[in-house]
Amino acid sequence: MLRALRPLATESAPRARAESLQRLGAALAVACLVGALGVRCACAPDVAFLAGAGWITDPRPVDARVQQYKQPRVPVARFVRRFEVPHVPAHAALRVEAARAHRVWLNGRLAWASDDPDPAWRRGRARDVAPLLAAGANELAIEVWNPRGPPLLRARLDGLAAPLESDVAWRVSVDGGAPVAAVVPDDTRLHPSSAASPRPARALRARAAEVAGVFLCAAVALFAGGAALARRRERLPWAALAAVHAGWLGLFAGKLVDLPLTTGFDASNHLVYVDLLRRTRAVPLPTDGWSTYHPPLYYALVAALQESVGAAGVRAREIASKLPSFAAGLALVWTTFGLARALLPRRPELVATAVLFAGVLPLSVYTAAYLSNEPLHAALFALATLLCVRALLRPRVRVADAAGVGAAVGLALLAKVTALVVAAAAPAFLLARAVQRDGVRPLRLGALGLAYAAPIAALSGWFYARNVRLYGTPLAGNWDLPELPWWSQPGFHTPAYYAGFGESLRRPVLAGFHSFADALYSSFWGDGWIAGRASAAFPTEIWSWDFMAIGYWLALPASVALLWGLARAWRLAFAHGEGSRRAAWSFLLALGGALGFAMIALTLELPYFGQAKAPYLLGLVPVLAIAFALGADASDRALAQRVGPGAAVALRAFWLGTAAVLWLGVAA
Repeated sequence: MLRALRPLATESAPRARAESLQRLGAALAVACLVGALGVRCACAPDVAFLAGAGWITDPRPVDARVQQYKQPRVPVARFVRRFEVPHVPAHAALRVEAARAHRVWLNGRLAWASDDPDPAWRRGRARDVAPLLAAGANELAIEVWNPRGPPLLRARLDGLAAPLESDVAWRVSVDGGAPVAAVVPDDTRLHPSSAASPRPARALRARAAEVAGVFLCAAVALFAGGAALARRRERLPWAALAAVHAGWLGLFAGKLVDLPLTTGFDASNHLVYVDLLRRTRAVPLPTDGWSTYHPPLYYALVAALQESVGAAGVRAREIASKLPSFAAGLALVWTTFGLARALLPRRPELVATAVLFAGVLPLSVYTAAYLSNEPLHAALFALATLLCVRALLRPRVRVADAAGVGAAVGLALLAKVTALVVAAAAPAFLLARAVQRDGVRPLRLGALGLAYAAPIAALSGWFYARNVRLYGTPLAGNWDLPELPWWSQPGFHTPAYYAGFGESLRRPVLAGFHSFADALYSSFWGDGWIAGRASAAFPTEIWSWDFMAIGYWLALPASVALLWGLARAWRLAFAHGEGSRRAAWSFLLALGGALGFAMIALTLELPYFGQAKAPYLLGLVPVLAIAFALGADASDRALAQRVGPGAAVALRAFWLGTAAVLWLGVAA
């Protein structure tokens, strides 16, 4: 018996070491990412993250319009505080932190001026200003100007009987305007038009009978047809695909063809890019327009389709322009189908659930309706994810697998720079899996690396090389070009923005002004950013806002199921089991974590209300759909065990009814 067990012990030791290294690597990665965020928030001069008390700014209203666009002159805010000093102290230390440049005046005399912009504004400047004080009345004035946000000031004068700190007792004037009371910076203020947002409570009262009918029909359908579905479970994924295609094609023919081309996030600027390509037959420079910093694949495709139907008239060109986004949205559903089958090969009912989730998710539908490079990038991002997962699931990573993943990544990078996330994650897991399977073999690892990198360089390398040649960096975005200065509100962030949630359940349209979580939730379960419009008083006409608003409430249990499914995916990634499956699940979790980290980091680097949008996570829809399927399955099993099979069927009816209401939000 001991001899029989010895081989098993020999095989289990390397696996145990691999699992330990996997957990250690995950812990180190999370610690490094969190630490990097913390360091940047505390130290980086280009991150306007305000922690602690004492900050003040001018009381400007909340506005969705772009600030400072093409205006090199920056307004100067003058913060003033008058105070009394019985007698001049021997020492009086004044400390000033001001974004991002400032001048200090005390009793009309210049105390000091910072650099413009000040690279040390986060650390602040301090100096003894006792020689500038006078017995009796004094006036401290600090002029602040900020080309990337509102003027932000924190000051403290020590050495007096009581320290003088920046607070709402200070007065502020901008460019010589009338002085008003300064305010505490608040990045959770709502847009003034939020009162006009559709309200879920009102919508539910107005549509209660219809919603009840939807759920009743869902319950009857499942209780009546559950047994038949169980007998044909192998066909469920294909039936789900057919249902999604029927719904999407009907929606396109009945509604989306009539949506104006200019509806969508920066749609007019995307059209400018397409027109430039058609007129000049050359890829424009980032300085040629608001959106011309993007890679050209999507725009070249739209331009080619417009040219192909040019003789058919304006209507045909408009429909042709919408096809890439719509087709990419359906491709995302197909990628969900393929990824779910690869990861859950013996669970066709979960594959069908994932397909339906991706097909009715409002995020998937409304992005596919708008003229944007986001759906095409997401489809290629998801394709690269699928090919990488399939490569990891093989007994041995092949050179052809690496080349296929590289080709998909190269195309994704030619659609949008966000693909850098999968471009970095995929080779790390492919090479790690090769090392785990075959050990360190330099020639084989080099062949895999070359096979992965070559198609990326061939397909998209030229675009990023051009940026390096012209701007000294491969990523030349419109946010950091000196020729096109701009910023949008709030221009800074505080811990409250990342800790809050709830506005999307009360007034979902433009709820993203309130918090990071509201921004994601309102644009994931509905079109919370209303296609980039600047006022909640004019929501997109094509959607049924009563049903969409109700969907935000119904999506709460679905969100819990999704989080539960992510927890199950974590267990699949780190539990004992086959190394290839652990590698695949680990890759998906790492990809999601990296994209989430990138989004948080971007909201810190560019603290603007529109930076937190679920469309930036569109490429993760297949992963999130599978997570929801896992969570819904876990909740079904828990109810069946603790309450009974009928309760599990009732829960499935609730999921089906929720899906129907979400679909009515975009289709009714």
